[in-house]
Amino acid sequence: MRCKCQSHSINGGNRLFEIYPTLDNEWHPHYLNNIENIIRSDICSRLQSLVLPATSPELIQLIFHGEFPCLRICHLGQCKPIILPSSMTIQQLNFRQLTIREQNGHELERILLVCSSLVYLDFSCDNVIPPFIFINRCFSSMKYLRLGRLKNFFFHNGQFDFLLSLFPNLLQFYLTANQCREHVETIIFREIAYYLRHRCPLLKILVLCIYMQGHMRSSYSIGNFKEITEMHSLFNYIEKCDSRLMITSHGFIQHHVYTRRYARPSFK
Repeated sequence: MRCKCQSHSINGGNRLFEIYPTLDNEWHPHYLNNIENIIRSDICSRLQSLVLPATSPELIQLIFHGEFPCLRICHLGQCKPIILPSSMTIQQLNFRQLTIREQNGHELERILLVCSSLVYLDFSCDNVIPPFIFINRCFSSMKYLRLGRLKNFFFHNGQFDFLLSLFPNLLQFYLTANQCREHVETIIFREIAYYLRHRCPLLKILVLCIYMQGHMRSSYSIGNFKEITEMHSLFNYIEKCDSRLMITSHGFIQHHVYTRRYARPSFK
């Protein structure tokens, strides 16, 4: 259920994370059809900013094939998975902000390569992000990154460390991930804290949400929470409900159901 109250401001946070919702489920298809009828390259050739709660495959193809060359801010919400050429011959897009939801995990690498000047990326999928093949550089322009809900995610096999290494100048990072059910790793938060300090020294705002499996579901008590908050300067608030463990820098998430909560004493 989406919050109906006023936005919950985060001191120092990017307002886009507040005004552009995580879920876009209150629009009806015929409204979008009416809107998209006027979003055409022949009448919107100088379009610079586009914000939609959902986007049709037809419009997606136009956007990613460069039909709107002036487009810089592009929030597309929910849309069917895009298919970018595996050869990477598609032209570079000069997006600064991109929100795109419900994608296939393997498209994240291609989006980063095609939109290499992004400052803000909000990408979600409901499957695995495979190892990157083409990327051999970092994206120093990226400041605000939200990734979710990544399936079968590992924190200690190099995946998390490599992901952070791509974005050395991050200021704000949201990650929602599911542990692998078949191969449950024991999460060592001291190592996660080390990766964050080492790879993202400028980070100011953090939301880390992990859906745990197996023995990890019942591994943490309030005593453990206190110890975790001492591992990193941004591990200030921890809450747990069933399999979900959430660590944030700026406060408890409004309206979340929880069974246990802990705040570092100086932040209560």
